[in-house]
Amino acid sequence: MAGLICGPCWLVPIPDSAGNTDANTKLASHIARYVPGAQVVKAICRTRPIQSQCTRHKLALGPILPEQHHMARTGKLLTLRQTYFIDNVTTSGNTLEAARAALGFGAGLVFADAATRRTQIQSTLL
Repeated sequence: MAGLICGPCWLVPIPDSAGNTDANTKLASHIARYVPGAQVVKAICRTRPIQSQCTRHKLALGPILPEQHHMARTGKLLTLRQTYFIDNVTTSGNTLEAARAALGFGAGLVFADAATRRTQIQSTLL
């Protein structure tokens, strides 16, 4: 992912459905190691929790609209530079759209491991 961007830039972790940014802050920090001038900043938050987009997707309930994500600025002032929202999964893109609306600018950068877990089946010949 780091190869897709250049610094200096802001890496803004997206809060999960409960408002926690730990996983995406960790991802952003790893990206920042490889991008000169990249800085991680918690510039957005959720004002209240929402239902997980992944859960809704698995249950075929449809995405939550951007305005229902309850995203807001944290009050951190950002200087003028490229800004990337860091998320570890995406379904509809509405979370990134809500983040952009809350901050007023920025682009999405999403990393998701699409590999499936496979179990080995052993057959016994009789």
